[in-house]
Amino acid sequence: MKYVAIAALALILGAWLPNAFSDDTGKIQYTLGSSTAIATSQGLVIQLENVTDSRCPSDVACIWAGQVNVTLTIQSPTSKGAISLVKSAGQNSTTPFDNYVLQLVDVKPYPKSGQSISLSDYIVTLNVSQASEQKIRLVSDSKLCLAGVDTCVMAKKLHLAPLKQIRVGLGALDVSCKDGYQLVLKSTNNMPSCVKPSTADELVKRGWALASDEITKLRSLYESAS
Repeated sequence: MKYVAIAALALILGAWLPNAFSDDTGKIQYTLGSSTAIATSQGLVIQLENVTDSRCPSDVACIWAGQVNVTLTIQSPTSKGAISLVKSAGQNSTTPFDNYVLQLVDVKPYPKSGQSISLSDYIVTLNVSQASEQKIRLVSDSKLCLAGVDTCVMAKKLHLAPLKQIRVGLGALDVSCKDGYQLVLKSTNNMPSCVKPSTADELVKRGWALASDEITKLRSLYESAS
């Protein structure tokens, strides 16, 4: 239910984003502070957790310009985690997360000598863009599966993470999920995920995932062709 709540929050807040604007590169820019999380139109919920600021104060001449490090927690419909982004002179770091790329654009205010800046005072600007997607194979690669021990059989028995099952040779349609979880495939690139049935329904409604009957049709199609 946690991911369903996250997705619902993203849908509600994503419809009203005064802190966001897009450009012709496909990036969408957001500003956030530490007091509240923001929900992006891409379905991410982002929270500012910490800022470590070693930038040279604007009223001081320094040998080194310094840098600022920002820690964020991020949740998508299918995963969650924490990332760090660094901004220094001439460099804005980028970090991938769940098929998205986040770039740190700016951190304000800029420090001044003798001034103490609390976390609640910081405003962070981010670019969020869709990572280029590569289609994931639907059927298993027998050459990979039979390299040494049948790694595909072991991966399915152990219910490894879906992308780990893909790496050993399984196809997206053959990924195995733990009891209580359901296989879904991302509609744009066949990326498999194992989620609760209630989350699967929400992902299908949003157009993120293929419906279960579409997955069944794909299985039948490839089985009849083999």
